[in-house]
Amino acid sequence: MRLTEVQVRAAKTPPGVAQADLWDSTVRGLSLRVTAKGVKTFSLKYRNACGKEKRIKLGRYPDMSLADARAAAMEHRARIARGEDPAADKKTPEPEERTVSSLIDEFVKRHASFNKSGKETERILRREVEPTFGTRDYASITRAEMIGLIETIADRGAPVLARNTLAAVRKMFNWAVSRDLLDRSPCDRVKAPGRAPKRERALSTEEARAIWRAAQEIEWPFGPLIQLLMLTGQRRTEIANLRWSWIDEEKTTLIFPATIMKNGREHLLPMSPPVAEIVKDLPRFGDDDRVFRSRTNASKNVVSGFSKAKRRLDQLSGVADWVLHDIRRTVATQMNALGVQDTTVDRVLSHIIPGVSGVYNKHKYLDEKRDALERWALFLIALP
Repeated sequence: MRLTEVQVRAAKTPPGVAQADLWDSTVRGLSLRVTAKGVKTFSLKYRNACGKEKRIKLGRYPDMSLADARAAAMEHRARIARGEDPAADKKTPEPEERTVSSLIDEFVKRHASFNKSGKETERILRREVEPTFGTRDYASITRAEMIGLIETIADRGAPVLARNTLAAVRKMFNWAVSRDLLDRSPCDRVKAPGRAPKRERALSTEEARAIWRAAQEIEWPFGPLIQLLMLTGQRRTEIANLRWSWIDEEKTTLIFPATIMKNGREHLLPMSPPVAEIVKDLPRFGDDDRVFRSRTNASKNVVSGFSKAKRRLDQLSGVADWVLHDIRRTVATQMNALGVQDTTVDRVLSHIIPGVSGVYNKHKYLDEKRDALERWALFLIALP
């Protein structure tokens, strides 16, 4: 059958049966094994290159969702198609290698680095998990300790980060279970903290102008980076990852590839004259394609140190209680106030367009987007 989350959640063994397998028709060999005690485990059954039948454990439900199980199974099936045997390399490290730090290293190397969100997952694990548990044997981490870590993050006023940390560490420990490094994840049945209230903060025109002026006083890379965020309304990660090869100077257009975009689609964004001027004055470093790179560590892939830069921006501007993503909401709000249509604003921000228009309308709206961005840039710069 084609398994669903509802079926997985309700699955039970027939009376008198110790365990039963439910096979998924979507991914060949994927099954959910249910025991009479209600333990549910995803696994993948396959034949290796020698024709020997094997089964590899992927993870326990509900720690591992059906979608995650399918993704893991498809990843293993791709390896099997290349002649590899996933079960053959499931070996427990030597005792001296059983630290959480070593587990993070292996997880990033063998799994997270292949995913679109891998860099963010690694960043969270390094910053929020490794300082607390890095030297510990990963098999010794308890559910109570994991709950304590997540609650500590939430209690410092970062509920969204707490949820993201739980998601990242849960993926890592589920991966460890699937590799037979652990029998059970310490994240099993750990509940995520409640969702933070949805932010609705948009900067006033006075606040926007103050932040714009403050950004002009901050040196590269953060000063120009903040200015580009304010002029374009794009996400922080999209501008921070900007490459020279994405800039079409002849057509004065930024071309964000699908791999960097949240919606997975290429995004064409016209450059207003102020954006083109800022880009033209940015320093270049030989053959390095990155527009913004770390000043202290040139080998880093993405510029870092946003928290420190944000504190200085607050100090110079005098604006409090805001986050960088509020700039994006501010751009949308102000464009609407300038008479820009919602559909054009959505396309400037690279939102998914719902309904028939989103599926069949392939018009790029470049002229409309260019007009909207130029109107917004003139308004922002002219603010008293």
